[in-house]
Parts: sequence; structure tokens; C-alpha cells
Amino acid sequence: VLVIECKNANKDEAIALGVDQIRRYHRETPELFVSQQLFTATDAIGFSYGVSWNTVRRNIFNWKSEPNGRNEEIGNLEGKAKSFCSIPKVLAFLKDYIVFAEKDEELNKYILRQHQTGAVEATVGRALDPKRTRGLVWNTQGSGKTFTMIKAAEMLFRAPEADKPTVLLMIDRNELEDQMLKNLAALGLGNLEHAHSITRLNQLLRDDYRGIVVTMIHKFRDMPANLCLRTNVYVLIDEAQFLTPDQVWQAADVADSLTIPVLCYGLRTDFQGNLFPGSAALLAIADDLIELKTICHCGRKATMNLRIDAAGQAVRDGAQVEIGGNDRYVAMCRRHFTSALATTTRPPATLA
Repeated sequence: VLVIECKNANKDEAIALGVDQIRRYHRETPELFVSQQLFTATDAIGFSYGVSWNTVRRNIFNWKSEPNGRNEEIGNLEGKAKSFCSIPKVLAFLKDYIVFAEKDEELNKYILRQHQTGAVEATVGRALDPKRTRGLVWNTQGSGKTFTMIKAAEMLFRAPEADKPTVLLMIDRNELEDQMLKNLAALGLGNLEHAHSITRLNQLLRDDYRGIVVTMIHKFRDMPANLCLRTNVYVLIDEAQFLTPDQVWQAADVADSLTIPVLCYGLRTDFQGNLFPGSAALLAIADDLIELKTICHCGRKATMNLRIDAAGQAVRDGAQVEIGGNDRYVAMCRRHFTSALATTTRPPATLA
């Protein structure tokens, strides 16, 4: 199930050469990858990994023997190989963390990154903890929030301790709702419903539906009281930075009054480095915080979201909310974020 390609550390770009070798295996001996699901490439210093039949560079990641990256020894091939190739880890990849999703009308194979698998496990463990009901998963652009949220929902639904729960995935706009449904369908989940209207959402909850429900926040409007009194209901809210502070407190009330776990996924700061109102409220009252890490082009942890224009230039001014996803935003460390903004000239002021 696993191919390991080793290269001499004395060679320039040895890991890139190893990945190229993996690509050649795919082209020339595709029968080799009938059963193989994972591959790694190492030069005794770095340790990169990916999934078979997807050798695009952006889907190949660096593995760390320490998940949080702290106290990581340079090299330490033995530690990286032992942690990646441990039987529980390989089985977890095969069982839970290799996913299929549609992109550009094509089915693609992906593997979750190390920080994503850690966030999924923390989220599931957190949701199943009866003593805590409020949590925030915050991220920067490009950190893989969607797959993390989907896998958390799937594993919550399959968890024996959850006792056939209802998992509500709450989206804030139609385009995300459609994409979420496609990604969930690609996972092969049978217990999946789309609450496309307020009436349909009420019906699913009234009829004690068990499974994953995709819906939008506004469809909870004017919902009757005591519609579903079970405690094994889990609420996962996407794009939580766009919540109002009042909605954040309403979600907290659901968590505290009904003991229903509510987990919110969203950005911490906007393109100017300021907190979103929803994020500020969530950071203030969440019981737990889980960070989904991504990396700046320099290799440091990315903590800021730079907005760019059509020419790829940094944007300093504008509305706080502008939908555009990764096409309009780049995750960066603070140093390169401030450097990029410093090169942007403000438009001349005009007098009314």
C-alpha cells in the first residue's frame, strides 16, 4: 500500500527528483499502483508524502515527526519514517484520510495534510466530550478547512459513542451548499440529506432523522421550540467569521441550554489583519480553539490573509467581506504580509 522513494541528500532538489520518479512509475508501470495508495519521497533530511494518482506538487506535503512542528530535529529521518509508517497511522490514512472529491467535473483523489488529520481528531474528540459544548476551529486561506469539516462530520456520524447522531452542516451561501453536497456525495455517504427549505429542515428534525444534513443558517428562522430534544445532535458552522455577534451568542445558547456541541469553522482576521466581528466574538467565548495551519511561501506558519487583485498585487483598502476564495487571497506569515502591503501605494485622497 506504500511506496517509499529514497534519494541521495547530496543531489540538488533530491526530493523533487524522487517525486519525478514516482510520476514516471505512474506513467510507465501503472499496474504498480493498483494497490498502492500512498507514496513518500525522502533525501534523509526532508520527508514528503502524497497519494497515488495525484502527483501535482500542491498536493504533496511535508511530514513532521512532531505534529506541531516544535522541537523538530533537522533531518531525523528515523523519527519521521517511524511516525508516518506506524501501523495505526497507515491504517488511519487508508480508512479515514484518503478522500475523493469532484473538481472541474473530474473525480480527484486527495490525502489530508498532517494538520488536518490532527484537527479532525481533535474536533471529534471535542464534540464527543460531554463536559464541553463550544469550540472554534480557525484557519487561514488554503488550510483545507472544507475537507477537515467534511471528515469531522463523517467520523462523528460513524462514531459508535455518538449513537447514530444528526450532524448539521451549516453553510452561509448557495454556492458553498452545492459544493458541500458534491464533496459529501463523493465520500459515498448514504445518510445525507439536503434541507433545501425551512419546511424541509423542520421536517427532518421533527421526524428524528439520523445522518448528515446540509443546510443554510437562515433556514433556522422561526423554528418551533422543542422540535428535536436529543443530545446527540452536532452543529458544524462553516464561514463562521461572517456570523454576527448576536448569532454567536445564539449558538452559544444552543450549546449551553441544549448541551448540543456547536463547532464553528472560519477565518480569524480579514485582509487588513483585523478581526471579523464574528471571529472576535467566537475567540472571546469559545471553550476550545483549534488552529488549522498552513504555510507561507517562505516556510513559516501563515497567520494572515492577503487580498490580491487580478494582476496579483496586494490590496490594502476595500470592503471587509469580498467572496473570492483562494483566487483572491494568499495565506502569508506576518512578515511577508506587512512587506506586501508596504509595496502597495494608497490611492490619492480626494476632497468632497
